[in-house]
Amino acid sequence: MNDVELTLNDTNEFSAPIPAELSESAPTETTELYEEQYNVYEDPLFGRKSCIPCDLLMAGCFLSYLLVTAVFGFKYGDEGAQSDWNDQDNLVLKFSIAIAFIALGFASLWSLFMILFAKVFINLSLAFLVVTQIVLAVTWTIKLKDENNDWFWWPAVVFSIGALLILILICVIQKQIAFSTALLRVAGKACVMNPMVFFFTILFAILKITFFLLAIYASLGIGEHFNLTDGQKAGVWICFSLGILWSYSVFRGLVQVFTADVVANWCRDSSISCLYSLRAFVRTVSVHLGGVAMGSIFVAILEFINMIVTQTARMFASEGNCCAACCMYCLRGLLGCIEYMLKVFTKYAYTYMGALNMSFCSAGKEVVEMLESKGMMAISSDLLIENLMWFGSLVIGGCCAAISDVFATGKSDLQDDAAALSAIGFFLGYITSMVIFDCICSAVNTIFVVYSRDFTRARMNVVRPRQFQKLDKVWTLAYPPKC
Repeated sequence: MNDVELTLNDTNEFSAPIPAELSESAPTETTELYEEQYNVYEDPLFGRKSCIPCDLLMAGCFLSYLLVTAVFGFKYGDEGAQSDWNDQDNLVLKFSIAIAFIALGFASLWSLFMILFAKVFINLSLAFLVVTQIVLAVTWTIKLKDENNDWFWWPAVVFSIGALLILILICVIQKQIAFSTALLRVAGKACVMNPMVFFFTILFAILKITFFLLAIYASLGIGEHFNLTDGQKAGVWICFSLGILWSYSVFRGLVQVFTADVVANWCRDSSISCLYSLRAFVRTVSVHLGGVAMGSIFVAILEFINMIVTQTARMFASEGNCCAACCMYCLRGLLGCIEYMLKVFTKYAYTYMGALNMSFCSAGKEVVEMLESKGMMAISSDLLIENLMWFGSLVIGGCCAAISDVFATGKSDLQDDAAALSAIGFFLGYITSMVIFDCICSAVNTIFVVYSRDFTRARMNVVRPRQFQKLDKVWTLAYPPKC
């Protein structure tokens, strides 16, 4: 049997033509032969492991943290929390749960329209950035002018330049938008064909919220039970704050690894079943837990440092120390850039871990090579998709806030708390919608990784030729080969 020819063009991109035998009229036996030829276990990177002791150590540390949090939360949580619940509190709790389910429905509906009209939604999200810049320019200019500030004009200049730059960017990156649109559509189809992905993603979200609440109850309960001083309570809260950031990053990383595992298998196996999602879930929480915990601890530490720097800058600003506040805000900007790059690195590392069953250290090496060769392509696609998801979360959060306000207005005993209930509705809508959107973002990253690698690219060409053709067409338009 002849191999499928891979040709290297001037842009160092491999092109795997679709064999004539794999047309719609091709017999099943021929397709199976090609699938056997590009078996995933023949991939030289599949199953590559390194740093196994480190993974085991980090998995043990994370499980120990979860155990300690659960024990202290259940044992001392009641001492730090208010236990005198009344009927109004029960009503708010029931409504909050209902809002969470409403947000899930909105997110699912938004995701459906987002996949069907991907290009329109991406452009709409970018246009929202322009409108935001204009609104900020008008609002801040009017505010400073009312305060008789001689520099009242600077917000109009700065934000107008920002809006102009975004408009220019929208015009320049239309081809990149087309490629991101194709990625989103293929990723959406992969998720729809594997509905268990959303079930396990919601399960991870429930675990994330549960341990978040347990950590808060534990930190409050420990202070009350042991009669700690204010300084000691602050120390306990700092420790649990770092743990909350770590657990949040870990559960989000597990979603990315799990989704990458399922979507990558959809790209390379035409006979995927729902049972594979269960096996992927078990593999994610067992084999990959240590690697995800290792990558997430660096993100959590950097987020914690950034949080401290932000609070310090606000303290200096409130005291009138402009020089120190400016230095702190500059440091926060630098840390923000480093944090973003670290999140991009870990995000794609988790994708390699799930897609190719690799350890975190081995995946990290592949991510470095991928970013060196296709860094701008990956980052531009990531920014467009992330902005789209952020825009969707804001819209869903706003809808949930409006529903909360209407509900509070209709209840006489909740009218005084309408603003607070609206804020709760917005927060729940935003956070809950991000659960679904994280899954879709991970699927998009997985399709990008599968398409950008030589072996998995050829495999996808064989198993999913129609989806491959869509990606290959827009890729050629966005990044044409050099003459």
